[in-house]
Amino acid sequence: MLLKQNTTILFLVIVAIKSQNLSPCPRLFVYEKRSTTPNRWYGLITLLSDTNLNGVWLRLVFDRPSLKLGNWFGEPVPNGTNYKEYLIKNSNFVLKANTPHIVRFFIDYDPQFPIPRLLSFRLNAKTVCPEEDDIENATTEELQLWTSGPSNVTLINRSDKSLFYNKNCGTIVTQPRPLITYGTETKEGEFPWHAALYYAKDIDLSYICGASLITTLHTITVAHCVTRRRSVVALQPKNLVVYLGKYYLKRFATVGMQDRHVAEITPHPNYDPTSYSNDIAIVKLEIPVEVTDYVRPVCLWSEEIDLNSIVGKQGTVVGWGFDETGNVTETLMQTKMPVVSYGTCVKSFPEFFSRFASPSVCNGDSGGGMVFPRETSKGQVWQLRGLVSISVALQNQFKCDTSHYVVFTDSAKYLGWIKEVISNDN
Repeated sequence: MLLKQNTTILFLVIVAIKSQNLSPCPRLFVYEKRSTTPNRWYGLITLLSDTNLNGVWLRLVFDRPSLKLGNWFGEPVPNGTNYKEYLIKNSNFVLKANTPHIVRFFIDYDPQFPIPRLLSFRLNAKTVCPEEDDIENATTEELQLWTSGPSNVTLINRSDKSLFYNKNCGTIVTQPRPLITYGTETKEGEFPWHAALYYAKDIDLSYICGASLITTLHTITVAHCVTRRRSVVALQPKNLVVYLGKYYLKRFATVGMQDRHVAEITPHPNYDPTSYSNDIAIVKLEIPVEVTDYVRPVCLWSEEIDLNSIVGKQGTVVGWGFDETGNVTETLMQTKMPVVSYGTCVKSFPEFFSRFASPSVCNGDSGGGMVFPRETSKGQVWQLRGLVSISVALQNQFKCDTSHYVVFTDSAKYLGWIKEVISNDN
């Protein structure tokens, strides 16, 4: 799993431009999967405001005319004879501050002409899409595309391409505890990106693995959690349910929890179920989550990806795994784990780690993320660096031996692939 230097290039923007489904603001707008209705596509807009809005006026701007815009929120009115711009008005709707609301709409188009694409939208006369971060991180090609229509977007030159796919990624309302010696209970909302994957068969629902929310439409986990045993074949999406904002393992009616069905599972194309190399996968949700105090994405890694840059540092891992007494925890637990070098990990148990561990982070619920805090001008944000992959099992028991290291998939080494999968869905 050695990394070639040129694979550190970020592909999100380039791939998104090549894709016909380019979103000008991935956090607030996504295209749905291909429609079964000919010459129609569906989209989901997240309405979000810092203040209460008594009545909503949503103005959508497209790059070319359409035949019709339909929705389930308000009556759409085109701007005169300009069918590139529509106003959707719902004067009775109250949008509460910092409380997302999803609006689903569709566009009918003439197949003889290019498909209309969303350029921007305004919420009560304020342009909210593209967002400031989307503009700052855009390429010249994207900015030209967004400014070619009626929308008014200010060109901002910036050489630093941020890795933050979501404007509010990695932020939390409930602050984590500063010191952890052994596994400790978390607070509800303390790690709002942590997700639980459940396998559904008939009326049974079984917890199988953890995952991390990285966009409002995608979670990331390890491939062996979402593929058939000793196989690269993905599980049927209909058999997976993702729970976000979940705190109690066996309770399914708690404050802040959201559940989503799965639309698609994408294991890494080079995943090896024998050696567990490239043990990473993206799980796409059918409907985007609502960003709340209990559910919000974690940031992707934006710093040095060389493993040596974090060796000796402590990452935070959460999950519902076995505690030090060998019992499965009911509440979400957290612990800090030190990162050690590949060599140190292998030397600790050569018979095991030399067989399974490719150069990756060593050191704790499969699929769950290892995160590190990062100080920014806007405060502290949390970034994802690793995914719990494999560990040494106690002999004749289905639980881990806490006296040994745990192997993590180094998700920072797969940023190009992650961005490519995500961008193809937007």
